Amino acid sequence: MRTASMIVWDIAALILAGGAVVAAVSFVRLVASRKEDTRLAAIDKHFQMMMAGAKDAELGRAMTGPRFADAPDDEVRQHFWINAWMLSIEAQWRAGMFTRDHLKLSAEYVVGSEAGRRYWERAREARQRILEGDPKLAELHTIFETAYEAGTMNPVAPGTHS
Repeated sequence: MRTASMIVWDIAALILAGGAVVAAVSFVRLVASRKEDTRLAAIDKHFQMMMAGAKDAELGRAMTGPRFADAPDDEVRQHFWINAWMLSIEAQWRAGMFTRDHLKLSAEYVVGSEAGRRYWERAREARQRILEGDPKLAELHTIFETAYEAGTMNPVAPGTHS
């Protein structure tokens, strides 16, 4: 027969074990939250740098090295502005704010202009290299690549072709 004190100790052990589980889960959530905050801060800094390159072609050239050495200022600024736009699209896609249809439409708009096609021609290989292990980014890339391929065969503004 168990005594009342043994039952109290059993209950105390269960409470302590439950508290340990709650503490462990809270710690994991805190670490994940800090990691997400750091990732969002890095994306924001990257976005700010892209916008700086969009405003000042020389800053854009400083960020890319020789890739834009001979490019006209307008082309450099357009590339960085579109890259900032891509960061926004990617963030919304990752956060679940965009459906697949939103993403397809965004892809049509980005690569539906001459500047957008030039951007994708320059960025697609680098973007392809960073896909490994990220199915969400891989799907984004595939959708943009499909829109680009369709646009190079029929470069008509989005929504105007039949």
